[in-house]
Amino acid sequence: MTPDQLVSVLKAHLLWLNGRTGGARADLGHADLAGMYLPKSDLRKALLGGANLSNCVLWEARLEEADLFCANFESADLKKANLTGANLRGARLRRTDLTGAVLTGADFRPGQLATADMGSGKKDPATDLSHAVLRQSGLRKANMEGVDLSMATLSDCDLTETILRTAKLNRANLSHARLDRTDLTRADLTSANLSGAHLRRVILTGAKLDGLNLHGARIVGVEMAELEAARIDLSGAQIIRSQGALAKPVQEVLRAHFLWVETRGAKGVRADMSGADMSETDLSGAMLGGAVLRSASLNGADFAGAKLSMSDFSGAELARADFHEADLTGVNFSGANLAEANLAGAKLTAVPLRGPDGKPSGRTWPANLTRAILRGADLSRADLTGADLTGADLTGARIAGTIFADARLNDAKIDRQRLSQAASPAAIKRAG
Repeated sequence: MTPDQLVSVLKAHLLWLNGRTGGARADLGHADLAGMYLPKSDLRKALLGGANLSNCVLWEARLEEADLFCANFESADLKKANLTGANLRGARLRRTDLTGAVLTGADFRPGQLATADMGSGKKDPATDLSHAVLRQSGLRKANMEGVDLSMATLSDCDLTETILRTAKLNRANLSHARLDRTDLTRADLTSANLSGAHLRRVILTGAKLDGLNLHGARIVGVEMAELEAARIDLSGAQIIRSQGALAKPVQEVLRAHFLWVETRGAKGVRADMSGADMSETDLSGAMLGGAVLRSASLNGADFAGAKLSMSDFSGAELARADFHEADLTGVNFSGANLAEANLAGAKLTAVPLRGPDGKPSGRTWPANLTRAILRGADLSRADLTGADLTGADLTGARIAGTIFADARLNDAKIDRQRLSQAASPAAIKRAG
């Protein structure tokens, strides 16, 4: 196919996507497009099964829900491309650069094109991602069962709920990757690098783990017997203890509070754990709204996905704590130490207040982060609309995509260059 012919196909496809007259869905199945220059192309829902796209330049291309069955992307440039929900079964992605690509819900299972000997009983070949670069890519809920990722680079990847059963990850680099409820049943992780990675409730049944590097990793809710039975580097790893490891009085206070939340105060008692030591404890998903944790020691604690609306953490030690995607509406973090804490995707907006009659009063209770220490914290994609950050220290904090609309940043220490990456221009005006 000539470049002129391809341009015509792409124009017609764009009309088809927009429901315009004269449009036609791009059908480029088995087409030879090797080496084509197609950055930012819109190929959503395009048919590219069996196409040769080796060495193609497709950075920032839109390939959502595209049919890429058994397509050849070897050595292609797909940096920051969007392949959400794409069919990549049997695709060849060896040495492909997928840095920053979005692959949420993509299907990478084995597959092969129909041939004369299909009935021979041979298994479909695995999708080949060996030596591929997937640095900082989003692979949430992707189905990568049986995929060959040997020697691939997956550092800083989001592998939340990704299916990697029987996948080959030998000598792969997964440093600082996020593996939350990732299924690695019978996967080959021989000599893989997971240093600094976050592992939460990962399934490792039958996985090959010899030589696995977990130096400095954060491990939550993982069956330690499986790790301890293999030759693994766990030096410097942060192993988060379960709630069952807490002192019995603390467990009883937590149970009473959960009941208080569930019954809206009819039963149980609001928790007051001021000054308690719950460092490096798994409290992910906990219902702790309204709890009092003033001056508590919670360094390294795991609150990912927890419900913490209107909780009081004033003066608490929360260094390296994980509040990933937690509900922190109306929270009180005044004077708290949140150095290097993970608040990515957390909600720190105001809570609408109601009067004695239960009706909206028109007033709100904002999140209070006055004088909070947030040095090196991850606030990317967090929503801080209306939050009070007066005097807070955000030196070195990650704020890409953070929403600071109507936030108070008076006297806050914040990198003005980093602030330009935030999602709210209004915050930049306030901080200037």
